[in-house]
Amino acid sequence: PLCKWLTRRVFWHVGLLYTCARLSLNLTATYVPLLLLEVCKRSVDEVASVPILMYAFQIIGAIGAERIALKITKPRTLALYVTC
Repeated sequence: PLCKWLTRRVFWHVGLLYTCARLSLNLTATYVPLLLLEVCKRSVDEVASVPILMYAFQIIGAIGAERIALKITKPRTLALYVTC
């Protein structure tokens, strides 16, 4: 049932983590092109590819961070940390 999910701390931790990640992604994808246009006086053509490149490199960075964390820590410890 739904009310059982709402009483679990893990549900709220994952929800908060997801919300913060989306907020970070949306803010950077919005304000960096605006900064480049207004402050750096770049053309629209130069700025158009910035958000997709940032998004792609964030995905690559997340994959790289996961691999590094798996090499540094034991996989079980990492799995326990992610699920708690």
